[in-house]
Amino acid sequence: MKRKKYVRPLMFLFCLSFCFAEICFAQEYCRFYKDSDGRGEVIKSGIARNESIGDRWNDEISSVWIQNGYKVTIYEHIEFEGKSHTLYGKQGGAMYNLSDIGFNDKVSAYVVERDIDTSADDRTTGNAVCKFYEHQNGGGSFFQSGAMNSNYIGNRWNDKISSVWVRSGFRVTIYKNKDFDGETYTLYGRGSGTLYNLSDIGFNDSISSYLAEKDDGDNSGGSDSRVVPSYPGGKTDDDQDRRDRLVPPNPGNRDGRKGVAADRNVCCKLYENADGGGDYLTAKAGSRRNAKKRWNDRISSVWVQEGCKVTVYEEAEFRGRSYTLHGKAGGTLYNLEDFGFNDKVSSFSSDKE
Repeated sequence: MKRKKYVRPLMFLFCLSFCFAEICFAQEYCRFYKDSDGRGEVIKSGIARNESIGDRWNDEISSVWIQNGYKVTIYEHIEFEGKSHTLYGKQGGAMYNLSDIGFNDKVSAYVVERDIDTSADDRTTGNAVCKFYEHQNGGGSFFQSGAMNSNYIGNRWNDKISSVWVRSGFRVTIYKNKDFDGETYTLYGRGSGTLYNLSDIGFNDSISSYLAEKDDGDNSGGSDSRVVPSYPGGKTDDDQDRRDRLVPPNPGNRDGRKGVAADRNVCCKLYENADGGGDYLTAKAGSRRNAKKRWNDRISSVWVQEGCKVTVYEEAEFRGRSYTLHGKAGGTLYNLEDFGFNDKVSSFSSDKE
């Protein structure tokens, strides 16, 4: 009888300890390591939004392990600011060396959350909206990305990408220079996803930054279909090719001058030569930027998307003489010499009307 007296309390303690252990172990969804390949000191995390990783670990992390079904977004600065990159867990867990994406010893904040789009039949993709491959036709090593801006693709991948896969319903804008500068092109995901060979658009081994985002509108622009995507393993289908051709953006209103093609996902383009000639940089609505050394006092023409406006300033930090350019129907291209601003722009802002 005495033994029965203690059975119920012991069972309760056993259940309590089991539940406590389950909670503790379930909290470990990722690990941050001081050295590459999961070596050195480590900190562990469950679901979290950590706006500052702390002085002890700030800019000290070289590799990250992530449990399957979860994703980790790392940030270059505290309070989730600066450059960011999202890493995804895979079957059995995934280990990432941050030097491969230009993030070695650069993590200051992070977010750990469930990868709600991971499914049993698509564990390698998770909720990635695009994949970047080192070879054509989706060959060789690759990395994947969620919807995000990356102002630098990292030393491991800079100018080393030959093909890009884009998930249906998303688009990826690729740039030849860092910080979203230089020549740009937008790739659209259709059907079950579309794979593009970058040599078809003159972008082979030429990507330095990119923007991946939801494609909320119709990207059809006409009958000119210059780029035919290819498929992994050399698989092609004539009907699918015709459906998935990359259609270039509609040409905008030329405003009486030689024209430049308009991109729906940018508010303006700033060109180094008159009439939309030469190299250029792009900006979205809400941008306020100082022209870097490459562009300071070197802008000669500006294209403005319909419904947008761009204010150019003669001095940095939005000071000095200024002039506001407005986008008309179809988009408008302005030569700055007409306003006494040729090669005189040091900062600019772009926004919706």
